[in-house]
Amino acid sequence: MSQPNWALSDGTVAQAPTDWPRYAAPHAVAPAQPAPAHDYGAPGQTYGPRRRPGTVTAAAVLAFVDGGLGVLVSLLYLFVLVVLTVSHYSDKFPTILIAIFFAFWLLVLAHSALFIWGGVRALKGRKALLTVMSTIQVALTALGLFGNLATSDANVGLAVAQALVGLVFVAPILILLAQRSSKEFSRERRGAMP
Repeated sequence: MSQPNWALSDGTVAQAPTDWPRYAAPHAVAPAQPAPAHDYGAPGQTYGPRRRPGTVTAAAVLAFVDGGLGVLVSLLYLFVLVVLTVSHYSDKFPTILIAIFFAFWLLVLAHSALFIWGGVRALKGRKALLTVMSTIQVALTALGLFGNLATSDANVGLAVAQALVGLVFVAPILILLAQRSSKEFSRERRGAMP
């Protein structure tokens, strides 16, 4: 078996000595390797546009699910309120109470729609809206928990269960958006967008 010829950096061709391993030729020119399209592991190195990390995609999917469920539930309650208003049952409920419930469910509908919009923006590298909406939902859940526990006839187990249901989507969203890959993706996209 013959030894390979090596191209040296000065352009001359030399045969590798027989006592050297094939891979240890000094000053050999290695074939050019294409640079990878992205790299998450090496700090300070960028090789082109970064792909969207899975943490951002997962946070957006959770936002779509949470927002979609909120839209469906709020539309159902708004429909029930409209039916109560136009039916003969409206005499049994004060008009102001129906108006308060109607306004509340409109706010829930708007909050859920903003959650979906925040998920769309997060996919594009703009995670601020989704972070704000998730933080608002955590604060509202905490207020609801303390409000339920402050009442004298509070069922502690039910209050905690309601709080956990309120946090089932938003806590993972906040955790996923706080990951390093999510922050780097958002920072890079902020710099690329006008």
